[in-house]
Amino acid sequence: MTCREKLFASMETPQPAREGIQLSQIDNDTSRPEAEADHAVIIKIQASVPETLGNTQHGTANGHHTLLLMINYAFLFVGSVSASLISKFYFIHKGDSRWVSTWVQSAGFPILLLPICLPYCLFRSDQRRPFTGFTLRISLLSVIVGVFMGLNNLLFSWGTSYLPVSTSSLVLSSQLAFNLILSMILVKQKANFTNLNCVLLLTLSSVLVALGSSHDRPPGLTRSDYVVGFLSTLGAGLLFALYLPVMELIYRKVNCYGMVLEMQLVMEMAATVLATVGMAASHDGFSVMKVESTRVFDKGSTAYWLTVGI
Repeated sequence: MTCREKLFASMETPQPAREGIQLSQIDNDTSRPEAEADHAVIIKIQASVPETLGNTQHGTANGHHTLLLMINYAFLFVGSVSASLISKFYFIHKGDSRWVSTWVQSAGFPILLLPICLPYCLFRSDQRRPFTGFTLRISLLSVIVGVFMGLNNLLFSWGTSYLPVSTSSLVLSSQLAFNLILSMILVKQKANFTNLNCVLLLTLSSVLVALGSSHDRPPGLTRSDYVVGFLSTLGAGLLFALYLPVMELIYRKVNCYGMVLEMQLVMEMAATVLATVGMAASHDGFSVMKVESTRVFDKGSTAYWLTVGI
């Protein structure tokens, strides 16, 4: 059997058998003139096979990461748009509890148990047990960030209850400036003239439009209420801008996507606990939701629970 025949025969065998094939088996044919050339070709091919397999696996992993990233972007876009519209729908139709509006923004956290537990418990497609490697430090950081998320939700609810959706959205866009500044400080993000120019123009235009949009104020809204709504929305934008670079720092210690979901679960749980405590302290709890659904909300009980549930 020639050197090339031995090479291709070895490539058709299973991986363990291929690893056992030594170049000494081919060196026996060195008496032939082309043996040295064949030997060099074999070395190049054997060296390139692991690299090729590694590149293929790396490309597959990148494809999976891109798919997960696009899914997260889609959920973020839909959630951001729908949250503003549904919250405003609640307040327009005589819903009046800011704590209820805050509570429903994070109370859906049990849904995250499905993507966390199902791959391991049901499909056996994940070798990692849920919450493996979830250290005390990561747990404490998740709880602290979750509390700040609860405060952000409360400020967002206050702003939405007073400001029109258009004004609230414009004021929230001021988080671009906060985000750029905090990213430069916390994660050493480099800023160039183009980024600074875009952020400056968008922020100034948003603030000017928001301050000059008195024509779309809801009836009966006083100037003091408008200022409270404006400052609350501005504070929500600041907290969210702080959340992004802080999470980037925390995610550097995270080694898999499952742990990201587990951190989100803990953060949303902490935000829900904060909102629940606020509801109990202000006597604005679930009994108020029942009264609102039957006597206050002008679209009826079914529409109320759909609005709160969504």
